Amino acid sequence: MMAMGSPAWAALRSNQVAVIINEVDPQSVAVGDYYRKARKIPVENIIYVSFFGDDSAISPDDFTQLYKVIQANTTDRIRAYAITWTRPYRVGCSSITSALTFGHRSDLCHQPEACLPTFQSPLYETVESHQGDIQIRPSMMLAGVSEQAVFRLIDRGITADGSNPRGKAFLVETPDPARSLRARRFARAFRNYQSSRITTTHLRAPYLTSQDNLLFYFIGDSRVSYLGTNRFLPGAVADHLTSAGGMLTDSYQMSLLRWLEAGATASYGAVSEPCNMLEKFPNPVVLMHRIEAGESLISAYWSSVKMPGQGVFVGEPLAAPYANRH
Repeated sequence: MMAMGSPAWAALRSNQVAVIINEVDPQSVAVGDYYRKARKIPVENIIYVSFFGDDSAISPDDFTQLYKVIQANTTDRIRAYAITWTRPYRVGCSSITSALTFGHRSDLCHQPEACLPTFQSPLYETVESHQGDIQIRPSMMLAGVSEQAVFRLIDRGITADGSNPRGKAFLVETPDPARSLRARRFARAFRNYQSSRITTTHLRAPYLTSQDNLLFYFIGDSRVSYLGTNRFLPGAVADHLTSAGGMLTDSYQMSLLRWLEAGATASYGAVSEPCNMLEKFPNPVVLMHRIEAGESLISAYWSSVKMPGQGVFVGEPLAAPYANRH
């Protein structure tokens, strides 16, 4: 693992991000405008699409038309996409972030046989400085319950940049054995993570409460209690391993948007039944290592998931707590 003093990788720059705005969605327009100004993103990086997307899912055929427009307006310097709407978050049974990153493909998910392995991402365990060599542009949603909620998310991401925080990381093993598989599998590596800036704790408990300076919070449960009692640092990442955390607006479990409302800056969740296959969820040790090495949240999160087809990435893409953006 990276120790204090290791050279940071160059973080993604604002002129390398394309902002995708649905011009008939008022929240998308407001978020896109706010993000462009806050991050000083060049106007030529803005890509407008137009569709009525009040449902959680968009059909593969309709998405294919959007994808053609987006690709036609993507310049060579673009390395990543920021999606500025909250719905749709799904294309068929795959996430919209995976469909935009790889193009819609049938092996991103397999319903009703959802327990099968899916497409393996070539971005898995690749560093940000090398992702451009693969010619794949990762995407992340700037989503939230309201435009004001997304504005606060963006502000946290900007505050996080280069802040070099000293924070806490928790891997919580709950009484739920199926959803705690990740906690058990990565417990030793998590405890042995070497850093002078991040304190790691593998905790056996139903939830975490009354913690401050939280930078990483990983848990497996359908709902996470007492989120509001904890205090997240700008740039914090948190997610829960469960079946429907990525169903942003209509989940029968806890939506990952609750993490962002509680103060996290990025999260990840499943949009269709993934079973508890570890490859379909973030590897917490890889994610922590990439972020501490100086990567942006979008690249670090994508590098931590081997099979991301059924999972949606939500957060402030450019946030880089340990980056040096010279």
